[in-house]
Amino acid sequence: MHFSKLELRRLLPVAMLALAVSCRPAKMTGEGTVLIDSFSTKTNASFFQDVYSGFRVVPLQTGDIALGASGGLRLKDEGGKYILTDAEANAIYTFDHSGKLLGRIMKVGRGPGEYMQLAACEYHDGKYIALVDGGRVIEYDGQGELIREIAQEHDLMDLAIVEGQPVLLVSRVDGDPAEVSDKILVCDADYRPVSSFCPQGFQIFNYASSLVPVVGEPGTFLYLEPVSTQLHKCNKDGIISSYVLDLKGKSVPEAILRADDFEEILALMMNNTPDMYCCSRVFENGSHLLLNLEYVSNGVESLRGQWLVDKRDGSSRIEYLDYNGEFFGFLGLPQLLTAQDEVVYIVDSELLDAALADAPALAAVKDGLVAAAGGPALLFCKIKD
Repeated sequence: MHFSKLELRRLLPVAMLALAVSCRPAKMTGEGTVLIDSFSTKTNASFFQDVYSGFRVVPLQTGDIALGASGGLRLKDEGGKYILTDAEANAIYTFDHSGKLLGRIMKVGRGPGEYMQLAACEYHDGKYIALVDGGRVIEYDGQGELIREIAQEHDLMDLAIVEGQPVLLVSRVDGDPAEVSDKILVCDADYRPVSSFCPQGFQIFNYASSLVPVVGEPGTFLYLEPVSTQLHKCNKDGIISSYVLDLKGKSVPEAILRADDFEEILALMMNNTPDMYCCSRVFENGSHLLLNLEYVSNGVESLRGQWLVDKRDGSSRIEYLDYNGEFFGFLGLPQLLTAQDEVVYIVDSELLDAALADAPALAAVKDGLVAAAGGPALLFCKIKD
C-alpha cells in the first residue's frame, strides 16, 4: 500500500476522520484500562513449534467460484455454521463444520436485494444481515431470498448483532457534527438508532474500523480503530473497559491527532508520512487476545504480523512476519479465534503444501491437504497451554 501526494489528497477526505468531538470523554461503565506492552518485532523462525501444539485442515467446498484474496475475507462461526464474507468476490458463503458448502449469496446489481459492494454480514435468527454499498442493510432468509432492504442516513463501516439488536458503526461525520457525534449506534429492529456512544475519532488509510464479538462473552464486542492505541470492549450500554497498546513510539504522531483543520492534517501527512503500526483486526476469547498488525513506513505497508496475548498471566508472543516472506507467504493473517483456543487461517492448500518442506511442524496437516485438492481450506492451529 503506497500513497503519492495526489493520492493522499483524494484519499484523506473520505478515509480520514479529523477529531470532530473526540475531546468529549468516552462513556465508561466498568473496569478501566489494561496496558499491553510486551511485544517484539523480531520474526520467530520456529513460529509453529513455539506457539502451536496441533493442527488440522478443513477443506472448503466453494463450488465454481474461487475465494478472493485473504484481505477481503471475514470468517464467523455461527451456531455450527461458518459464515464467510468475501468482499472481493461480493459473496457470502455458508459452510458446515466439515467444510461442505451449504449456500452462497451473490447478488451484484442494482435491482431489489442487489448490491454493488458487500462490506459485512451477520447471521442471526435464521437471517443473513448484509451491510452493503456503505449505507444499506439487506436482510435475506436462510435460502438467500430477499426479506427487506433498509436505507441508512449514514456512511457505515460495520455492523454487529448484540443480544438481538443491530449495532452500526458510522464511518465518518455526516451532516451536523452535533447530531452525529458518536460512532457506535445501537438500533431497534428497524435499524433506527435508540442510543449511541463512543465519540468520533481518527481514521487514516484503508484500514476500516470494526466490531468483533468476544468469544464466550455474549452481548460483548470489541471496537477497533486501526491506528488508535486503544481497543474498547463494549456492550449495548457503552464501553466496559479498554486495552491500551504500547506501540513503541510507532503510532500516529500527536501533532496529527491534535490538528483540527483538514489542511493542517494534510500538510503534516505529506511533509512527514509517519512510520507506524496499524492494528487491522482483533479477536478475544476467555484466555487470549489476538491482534493483526501491519507496519506502515512512508505510506507503504511493509510488514505484517500477529500479536498473541495470554490474558491469564499477561505474557505475549508476537511473530512478526515479512510481508513478502517466502515461508509465511501462504499463511496470511488470522481470521478467527475460537473458544477452544484455536487460531484459524484461510489458506490456499496448494501453497500450504509447497511450504511444508520448510515447516516440519506442519507435517501433521498433510492428510488434510489431500482432501483439499489444491483449493481453499481452513487451517486450525491449537495454542499451546
